[in-house]
Amino acid sequence: MGSKKVRNYSNKGVKNIENADSSKTLKSQQMKKQRQDNYTKIDKSPVTNPDSSNSSVHKTFLFVVLALLVATTAVILTNDNLKHFMISEISEETAEFRLPIIDLDKAKVDQQAVAAQVVDALENIGFLYVDNIHGIDFDKLMECCKWFFGQPKEVKESLMRKHWKPENQNVYRGYFPVVEGDPSRKEGFEFGRDIDPNDPTVQPGNWFYEPSVWPKENGSFPFKELLQNYYEILHNASLDVLRLAAVGLGIDEHSFDPIFADRPVTTFRLMHYPPWNDAPPANAKIEDGKIITTPEHSDSNFLTMLYTFHYTGLEVLTAEGKWSAPEPRPGSFVMNIGDVFSRMMGGRFKATRHRVLDIGVDRYSVPFFFEPSYDGDIGVNFMSLATGQGPEHKVEKYGPWMIQQVKYIKKYFEYKVLPEF
Repeated sequence: MGSKKVRNYSNKGVKNIENADSSKTLKSQQMKKQRQDNYTKIDKSPVTNPDSSNSSVHKTFLFVVLALLVATTAVILTNDNLKHFMISEISEETAEFRLPIIDLDKAKVDQQAVAAQVVDALENIGFLYVDNIHGIDFDKLMECCKWFFGQPKEVKESLMRKHWKPENQNVYRGYFPVVEGDPSRKEGFEFGRDIDPNDPTVQPGNWFYEPSVWPKENGSFPFKELLQNYYEILHNASLDVLRLAAVGLGIDEHSFDPIFADRPVTTFRLMHYPPWNDAPPANAKIEDGKIITTPEHSDSNFLTMLYTFHYTGLEVLTAEGKWSAPEPRPGSFVMNIGDVFSRMMGGRFKATRHRVLDIGVDRYSVPFFFEPSYDGDIGVNFMSLATGQGPEHKVEKYGPWMIQQVKYIKKYFEYKVLPEF
C-alpha cells in the first residue's frame, strides 16, 4: 500500500506543478554545485609530475565542461515533458496506494490474466481503475457538468425531486440542491434509461422506472444526446467488467447478465461540489483538520463507475483502517462495488467505504451507478446458483431490497418521501 510519507494536497484541489518545478530546479542547481565542488577537488589534488601540470589542468577543464553540458542537456526539457516528469515525481511522493489498473483493450487479447486481476482487486481492495472505455469525450463530459450547473436557478428547480419541490412529479431522479448545514455538500442531476411504459415491470408507482426529466435546450449544446450516449457506453463497459469477474471466478462468462436484462434501474449522475462559503458545520469537520463534502459510506448499488477528471478529494478506507487517496488518473474510471454485489458474493468481494474531502475549489465528478433490473435476482449464495454447488440459493428481487436500503436502513433523507408500491 506504500510506505512513503504523504503530503496532504486536500486543500489545493490540483497538484501544484509550479512548486514542484521550483523544487526540482533547486535540486538540479544543488547537484550542479556538488559536481563543481568535486571537480574543484580534482583541480586542487597534488600534481606529481610538474612537467604534465598544464596537461592535467587542461584535461580537468575539458572534463568539467563536458559534464556540465551533459547535465544542462538533461535539465533542459520541453514544458510538456517537464510537467509530465514533475507529475510523475509528485505521484511517487503523494500516492498513498495505487489502485489496480484493468485494461479493457488488454482483456481482448489476454482475458484470463485480466480476469484474475479483476477478482484479486475486488477481493482485496474493492476499488480499481478501468482503462480504455472508448467513445467518451472527457472534455465534452466536463462541458455537460458546467453547462447544467451553470443554468439559472429556476431551470434547475423545474427539475427538482418532489422532496424539494412538492408540485413536481419526479420523485427518484432529477435535480437535487445543496442543503445548507448538511455535511454532504453537493448538488446533482440524475437520469436513467427510459423503459417502454407498456413493459409489465413498469407498473404505475414504480419510481425506479419513472421517466427522466431533462432541461430544455436551445440547440447550442447537445446535453441530453451526449449523456444518453455515454450511459450506453458505460452500461456496456460495466457488463464487460462483470464478465471478466465471472471468468476470474471460474463460472460462465455471462452469469451476471440476466440480473440486468434490458431494464436496469441504473442511475447516471452529474455532481458539483461547491467549496464551503462560510465556516462548515461541526459535523463536516473530521480528523487532521480535514473538511468533508460527502461523509464516509459504502455504495448500495451493484457497482459504480466514477470519473473524477483531474480532481483530488476521494479517499478510500483500506483494509488496514487507513484513509488513502487514489491519485486522479485522467482518461480512466475509478470503479468500486456496492453492498448488493458484496452480499451476493458472501462478502468475498469488498464494498469498501469511501468519502470525499473539500478541496477548496469547485469540484465535479460523474458517477454511473450500475444497478440490476427491478426483478433482478440478487439473492445470497450466488456462487451456488452459478456452480450448482454449495448452500441453497434463494431468489431475492433487487427492487424491494433497494427500497429497504435507501428508506429504512441507510435512511437517506431525500428518499423518505418515496411512495410504497
